Amino acid sequence: ILSNAENPLDSDLDQKEQLKSKWDHIWNQKFLDLLRYGQDFGHMKVPQIGNMAVLGQWVNHQRLKLRRGSISRERMEKLASIGFRSHVQQSVWDKTYSRLKDFLARTGHASVTH
Repeated sequence: ILSNAENPLDSDLDQKEQLKSKWDHIWNQKFLDLLRYGQDFGHMKVPQIGNMAVLGQWVNHQRLKLRRGSISRERMEKLASIGFRSHVQQSVWDKTYSRLKDFLARTGHASVTH
């Protein structure tokens, strides 16, 4: 019988835990980057080109995972807590609808002209 120190399965589990911890750290760092981006720019439509390409690709991947339902509940709730949406167009629609409701409250009608 092997001791815990000699058991290769324990070593594999340790390596998996270390890898998971590293990936969690990276995810949390990208989340904070997204939070800062949202605070700086007022939206979370991060471009996937230029100096924001890495964050933009991460954001796109999170949207895809949300739509597929392949993201943990913890991460889903964390993203939702900062107003992150899986569909950019839904976010645009919501903002436009909110503006229309404000306009209606101010003017008493919804006949918006450009």
